[in-house]
Amino acid sequence: SLGPSEAVAIARDRLRRIDPTDDAYVIFTSGSTGRPRGVAVSHANLAASTAARRVTYEEPPGRFLLTSSIGFDSSIVGLFWPLVSGGTIVLPGDDDVHDVDRLADTIERHGVTHLLMVPSLYRALLVRSADRLGSLRTAIVAGEACAPDVAALHRDALGSTPLFDEYGPTEATVWSSVHRITSGDRTWIPFGVPIAGVTLRVADSRGAPTPVGVAGELLVSGPTVTRGYVDDPEATAERFVDVDGRRWYRTGDLV
Repeated sequence: SLGPSEAVAIARDRLRRIDPTDDAYVIFTSGSTGRPRGVAVSHANLAASTAARRVTYEEPPGRFLLTSSIGFDSSIVGLFWPLVSGGTIVLPGDDDVHDVDRLADTIERHGVTHLLMVPSLYRALLVRSADRLGSLRTAIVAGEACAPDVAALHRDALGSTPLFDEYGPTEATVWSSVHRITSGDRTWIPFGVPIAGVTLRVADSRGAPTPVGVAGELLVSGPTVTRGYVDDPEATAERFVDVDGRRWYRTGDLV
């Protein structure tokens, strides 16, 4: 058996041998448009994605509620953002995640300051237990379209707590754009602006920018864009393209 000092020495040696281009993790896409594909995310991708949160969010997470399954990339936010900020990860039980009342109890009991969840779950929390969410300092929704009624419910219950809407594919390391929802967002929630270090382009079939007001495919470029799919060079070549001297990920989303 190893003593504490020997274990620390081995861990340090392994850390020294990690290169920024090495894979940090692999997460499989949902496969909603075909068979699931494994996305290999490097340490450099992860570092850039996490560092961008310090630019976007004024207050670091004191206590972050991790509701996402480890199989979804939104869990990466709850794992790494608190840890690199000196925060605490609050892990609800499986039954708590699927019971809004028990989830609200977890938030209140542990003094959760930050959370990220799909808008539909956050809506249910606000409808059922808005009076138990007073510890929140930052609320983030992502993973599906945010309806204006979610913003209205939040505004009525937690007017001084900022609410953000994030968008991003797994292939670009969790998030690519963010919008701070305001009182003016009453009919629709804007897509948001690129996160720090990322460039977004609305492009035609050749990858060239479309004119203002003309729909096109959303492309993402920057340090969060991953190398591609594990053992799938054809799909990688199709979705990760070089245009105008830069590497872009084709999201397939029309905007």
